This record gives sequence, C-alpha cells and structure tokens, in this order.
Amino acid sequence: MSDMSNKLTVLLAAIAGSAGGLLSRYAGPAPVYAQTPAAIPQEIRARRFVLVDETGTPRGAFGVETNDSVQIEVQDKKGQIRVPRFDALKLRQSWSSAEQPPKELTLLR
Repeated sequence: MSDMSNKLTVLLAAIAGSAGGLLSRYAGPAPVYAQTPAAIPQEIRARRFVLVDETGTPRGAFGVETNDSVQIEVQDKKGQIRVPRFDALKLRQSWSSAEQPPKELTLLR
C-alpha cells in the first residue's frame, strides 16, 4: 500500500470516529447518574414486624397483640409457635410452647 493510501485510511477513520462520538452524545439515550443514598431513618414505626423464610412463610414476629401486649413469637418447621420467657429471678431466658401462653397469641396466626 502506498503512503497516500495509509494517510487517507487514517483520516477516514478519524472522521468516522468523531462522527460516531458526536452522534452517540446527542442521539443516544439520556445519561444515567448515580443517585445520592437515602438518609437512614432514625426511627421505624410499625405495629408488627414479621420474619419470613426463603419461601415467604412467616417464621417469626415481633409486635403488639390484639390485647395490646407486646409479644415475640417464633415458629419451628413443624408449625409450633414458641414464645420466649425471661425469668428475672434466675436471670435466664427459656422458650415456652404457645399451647399454655399467658396472653393471646395472634402474630403468626
């Protein structure tokens, strides 16, 4: 190839690149810019929070019962609801079955 042919090829490539750059700038979609992250809330209010497993089945809940008492309930794989109990005299926590609850359980039902 001749020296003149190389210069013409480089010139056409530069013109085509510039034209493509200008077209993409003005004919393409609007540019996307990063958004500022949302502020972390200082407080979240709800009457109930429900924990679900990977299938969407409720497995735990923390909230206010129908009799206005605050309750935590967890449900095992067999469907039995358990309620945490804290014995202040012995300074220990245990789990009791929901069959003999001291208050009405409605969060997971």
